[in-house]
Amino acid sequence: MKKYLFSILVISLVALPVLAATELVSPPDSINIVGVFKAIGTLLMSIAIPIAIIMVIVAGFYFMTAQGDPGKIDTAKKMLLWTLIGTAVVLMAEGVVVMVERIIRSA
Repeated sequence: MKKYLFSILVISLVALPVLAATELVSPPDSINIVGVFKAIGTLLMSIAIPIAIIMVIVAGFYFMTAQGDPGKIDTAKKMLLWTLIGTAVVLMAEGVVVMVERIIRSA
């Protein structure tokens, strides 16, 4: 218990001056929801596409090393299928963001 109390005390002594030195920034007058969705979509795409490429390579490796074993081939097929489904969902999400942006801008 004393170790935790000491750790909390040290963290507080370091964090409090930093928090006191920061200024609070007021939020902007209007928040652009389309910009938020675009930023989330871009982040999602930048993470999902490299993962999808790696998973396709891993599924191919599973296919190559299966040596005719039906269980391993089935695992590789499922891995490839779910990778493609996940990639399609990510791409559709990007399309939904564009569609919502057009709807909001036309209103």
